[in-house]
Amino acid sequence: MNTKKIINLTLLAVVATTSLINTHSASAQKMLFDRKKITLGTPYQTAGGVISPKHNPDLIVKRLYPGGKPPGAPRSAFCGDNQGGGAAKTVIFGAQNKGRGAAGPFMVRVTFPDAKKLKRVQEVKVAHLPSAGSSGSTTVRQFSIPASAWKGGVAKFEMRVDPYNKVKEGKTGETNNIRTGFCVAPAT
Repeated sequence: MNTKKIINLTLLAVVATTSLINTHSASAQKMLFDRKKITLGTPYQTAGGVISPKHNPDLIVKRLYPGGKPPGAPRSAFCGDNQGGGAAKTVIFGAQNKGRGAAGPFMVRVTFPDAKKLKRVQEVKVAHLPSAGSSGSTTVRQFSIPASAWKGGVAKFEMRVDPYNKVKEGKTGETNNIRTGFCVAPAT
């Protein structure tokens, strides 16, 4: 083989190799960039850099009393103990992740619409909830019912998980993150 052909083949090989390296490098850089965008609570990313919509968290408000509503008190199954008499002192519920992706951080809020302005909204931060089926996928939160929330023997409230929509959820989105209810004071 003559020297000119060897040099041409060598140059062709160098160009082809450089082209492959540059293509791979751009792909690797894109994967690195994509990984930096992934944060807790966003869709799951596989090793190949593919984002899967099947792995979103799904946050819900969970009733903790398995027996459901107390007789004669509809929508009051979120009311805590009356601690030996009188009206319930707290609203208690779970923030649960039913999705396949982890969630956090986010807030959990209870709003008492009839309470005085300073005590109307109560919030607490949840740092992390693992995916459904994992230990710890539900966190229990308890909020004091302000005395000013009681009107005519009823304390109305709204419970909301992730009120600021910080967690990207699946198909249901934020539609199942809110529940309303009320506590009923015993007749005197």
